[in-house]
Amino acid sequence: MSAMQSPRDQAQAGLRHIENAILSLLESHPDGLINAEIAKLLSIESGAPGKHRNMLSWSMIERLMDSGRVERVTVGKRKLLRLKAV
Repeated sequence: MSAMQSPRDQAQAGLRHIENAILSLLESHPDGLINAEIAKLLSIESGAPGKHRNMLSWSMIERLMDSGRVERVTVGKRKLLRLKAV
């Protein structure tokens, strides 16, 4: 990263990298993955207990769902995340 980038710009670039990694991962798993699998495969798991576990990946997935690039589908008892069909 450039020394001229502001902390905000650095953070936004980092978020884009994580979003792109999630999109690439979901592209290689067209049937979908759950959040815990995404966090584990990207090595961004958090150790926080309960509802706060893997919040980084979940926050990024929510951004991708809000932008219409990722969808959540129910398959049996699993709520899978996958690329949204175009």
